[in-house]
Amino acid sequence: MSGFIKKTKNKIKSLIFDDNKQISSKINQYEKYRNIMNIDYVKAEYINERSTLASQILDSSNKMKSEVEGYLGMKLEDDENDTSTNIQYIEYVSKYVNNISMIRNYSSVISKYQSFINDSLNDLNITNNIITGLSKIIKEFKDFENDTFREWVNEIEQNKDYDIDKSMKLIEINKNDGSLIVNYSDKLILMTRDVRILLEMNFKIPKEILEKRELADKIFKYAMGFKQIADFYNNLESQIIESQKYMFKNDLSRFEKVINELNKRSVNFENIKILKDSVELLNKSTQSFMATNKMLQNFHHNICDNILKECFKLNIFKN
Repeated sequence: MSGFIKKTKNKIKSLIFDDNKQISSKINQYEKYRNIMNIDYVKAEYINERSTLASQILDSSNKMKSEVEGYLGMKLEDDENDTSTNIQYIEYVSKYVNNISMIRNYSSVISKYQSFINDSLNDLNITNNIITGLSKIIKEFKDFENDTFREWVNEIEQNKDYDIDKSMKLIEINKNDGSLIVNYSDKLILMTRDVRILLEMNFKIPKEILEKRELADKIFKYAMGFKQIADFYNNLESQIIESQKYMFKNDLSRFEKVINELNKRSVNFENIKILKDSVELLNKSTQSFMATNKMLQNFHHNICDNILKECFKLNIFKN
């Protein structure tokens, strides 16, 4: 065993204490050779290198804290889709939840550093100071996290885009241009995702926000159905071949009749059965319209193809 230790010990300096290696790599290598590094005379032989590693861990942690402080200072008012940093984003959630996730990830890394020092570098004279420094950073990260959560709560409670008027129609016709409007803000979609993630992180979310999320969640699939139908209807002109528009007179009349009937009904946030029936009714009209459009477009393309084929048969040089 002593021969093996002697051979392995000679590799340790390059594997663990190489200044060009990242902290995480050094820790992984240290733990890989934990049994050897825990031998008293090995600890003593590498006491300077181990002390340097402990100091580097604290320096790296302070650098993370500075990055978080700088990032939060810039980003709470900036574009949440900016890609100029190495921060990993969670898609389709608010900047607040992304920031909390980032803070928690950094805090988790530093907590692992702290555990490593407690387990493997606890014999050093500087250990207590290093642990104290890491604990302070973790506490500051927790404060950052709580501050960001409070900002998120204020945003949800004060921004009217997150308010839900149960009596408001979920879908209606714009009196100015006749387009379909779906009264379901994209921010409601963000809120439901935010709440799910924050609950997984064990945040205590105010009752009022949970109630908003419950209602928004309940009608989400109907709202998405209406949004798809509205997108189809509002872009109808661009989907129909100009020469065929008159052929859609009956389909368009039936579709608009359904829309007008729904506009008279209370298709709001409270009437789930009416919401379900309305989406199904509009889907049927939309599918009928699309089937007719597909059939007529096929006719159109076939006619054009046949004309082109006949044209190719013509000899333009023949008298």
